[in-house]
Amino acid sequence: MSQADKTASGGQAGEGVDRAAQLMRRMDATQPTATFKKVMALTSAGVFVDAMDVYLAGGVKSTLAETGFATNEQTAAFLSAGFLGLFIGSLIAGLIGDKLGRRKAFQFNLLLFGFATILGALSPNMTFMIAMRFFVGLGLGSELVTSFSMINEFAPVARRGRWCAIGSTIANCGSPIGMFLCLFFITIWSPLGQESWRLVFSVIGVAAIIVCIARQAMPESPRWLIQHGRFDDAEAIISRIEREMREAGISPAEQVVFEKSAMDSDAHLARNLFLGIVVVIGTSLTQYTYTTFGPSILKNIGLATQTSLLSTTITMLAAPLGALIGALLIEKLGRRVEVSGAFIWVA
Repeated sequence: MSQADKTASGGQAGEGVDRAAQLMRRMDATQPTATFKKVMALTSAGVFVDAMDVYLAGGVKSTLAETGFATNEQTAAFLSAGFLGLFIGSLIAGLIGDKLGRRKAFQFNLLLFGFATILGALSPNMTFMIAMRFFVGLGLGSELVTSFSMINEFAPVARRGRWCAIGSTIANCGSPIGMFLCLFFITIWSPLGQESWRLVFSVIGVAAIIVCIARQAMPESPRWLIQHGRFDDAEAIISRIEREMREAGISPAEQVVFEKSAMDSDAHLARNLFLGIVVVIGTSLTQYTYTTFGPSILKNIGLATQTSLLSTTITMLAAPLGALIGALLIEKLGRRVEVSGAFIWVA
């Protein structure tokens, strides 16, 4: 390569860096508009449906064993397959989202989850159902991680924590509703008799497909587009948001410049990441253990299936309430105080 070619190449690279920085600054200045609200609604709808499915597994589990469709060992494998899929799905979610884009990852995750759930409802035997549960968990794990990435990348910088907390509130509304579906279809209105649990999975699967279809109109994350050099596509979306802001009379967000401090070090980030992982693991163990085994434990001490499911449903009403309180207080108390206080309360 000649010196002139090298100079031209370096100039183009420099222009790319400058344009990326300019687009990022414009994105940082955006405020909530119709586009953001659409992304928030469609993203929250997905995590809401996912949460319904995660929590209803415990309610269905006891029914599968009670009706003779599955042995105790098979129901244990059924739950384990779902959680294994969740674990693997959450691990690969970042890779898929970074490679294909948030929007494509969204659609793939939700389609996998929806179709696997519907196939699970049609299971001829428990072995097939266990296999489908793994794929359901795979889609669930990827969907949850990608959803909060999408909210984080579209939300105004100064209010990211609050918008993610609002998304979590909506998602947690799925937990009592998922348990209520079990209560309704299995014990109150059982059109399929002992196999009415199939209706529970069918409703969730169809809901996931409907949300997936609605998401066709959702834009890609401008930040992902910028990172992958697709500046024209990113600018088109950012320009649309800026136009919506002007039409609504919304001023751009104030650009905040943070000074470097010891809190920006890799050691500080690693420590916070480790503590965050510990908190999430502890909370998830508590939450999933209760919702998964609560109905069975209550039934084993002599309560009827309807009573055990009702008790679990009422208990899970606290999940969206807790998330709502967190959303309201996160900007006032700060992350450290709220996370520490909530973790102690869970313990």
